[in-house]
Amino acid sequence: MQFLVATKFECEGEFVEFIRNSEGKRRMILRLVSGDTEFKLPGDVRRLFEPRLRPGQAVAVRGLEERDRFTGLIKRVIRDLRLLGQPRPDAERRRSLIEVCGKKNCWKRGGRELWQTAEAALAEAGGAELVRLKTVGCMDACDHAPNLCFDGDLVKHCTTRQVRAIVIEACAAAKPAPRES
Repeated sequence: MQFLVATKFECEGEFVEFIRNSEGKRRMILRLVSGDTEFKLPGDVRRLFEPRLRPGQAVAVRGLEERDRFTGLIKRVIRDLRLLGQPRPDAERRRSLIEVCGKKNCWKRGGRELWQTAEAALAEAGGAELVRLKTVGCMDACDHAPNLCFDGDLVKHCTTRQVRAIVIEACAAAKPAPRES
């Protein structure tokens, strides 16, 4: 008996960003008519397109959607990606992502303090709309706790001082550049 049901898919959408999911895997987020959707983009394809993709970029994708018959979980794997024109000029800037390991060991060894410091620093900097803060599952670096991931880069033995610096950097990178008159 087959547990996975695979069907082909083809759609067009707008590139939003690359993220790490709760398992630490890199995923591409596309804004479709039905909402923001997560896709797996194989490494060879990602390395080819990642430098050229910008938030707001229209793309067409094809691939396989795998649905587990028992759990209902869906995984969409892109096999082909095409860029369609230029990014919209009014597309929002990419929001930085700060992920704090929320597993027991990291949380007890300072993860909670990292989270609280990041929340407070974001509130002080007015960066709640500019930077996404979330807890994630194990980052597989338990011996180096507490751990934090900033836009895909793992920071081991992270301190509250480092978190404040990361928040300032993330807010500065996400703020729109001043318009010339």
